Amino acid sequence: MNQLQWNAKLRLLWILVALSWVNLVAPVAAAEKSWRKDTRLLPSYCAYRATVGKAGGTERYPLLKGIWVHIHHYCDGLYSMFQARTELDARKKKDWLARAARNFHYVSRYCTPAKCVIYPELHTLWGWVLGEQGDMTAAVNHLEKAIRAKPDYARAYAELAALYKKTGSLDQARQVLERGLRKNPDSRRLRRLLKSLE
Repeated sequence: MNQLQWNAKLRLLWILVALSWVNLVAPVAAAEKSWRKDTRLLPSYCAYRATVGKAGGTERYPLLKGIWVHIHHYCDGLYSMFQARTELDARKKKDWLARAARNFHYVSRYCTPAKCVIYPELHTLWGWVLGEQGDMTAAVNHLEKAIRAKPDYARAYAELAALYKKTGSLDQARQVLERGLRKNPDSRRLRRLLKSLE
């Protein structure tokens, strides 16, 4: 191979690398910036994290002390999940769901039931995302993790029942709601969902 052929191959490689960056890295960076600009639907700690960064969060949000340095990934996951819920374009929805799942997976490495107050919510939302991606087994596993961590967490039971209902397993959906009502008998949401199955 002569020098001219080598240079041509090298140029082609650089073009491919640049295109990969535009198609993969640039949208990720844009999504990262977008949640920081639009925190209306996100918890107040996300808005605070977007403006101050790592500093000062543990004083203002002491319950998030163990996870604060990583909370921006959770906020990005929430933002991506909200975008997926309203996205009509199937390909874009798939991308938002994948982004949410990646962020929730990242946060899960630092969020244990004993030390992380958002653990039940994290696994509930991750379960919803996985269900939307069609991975029902993983979705059920994450929702059950949320229930084990917080047995009276109505939202986890509601999402698990919705997942079973979506797959046509109405008996299992009913059992989940009844189990949830035994742990949280005052939940109007669970009662309403159970009534809708009858």
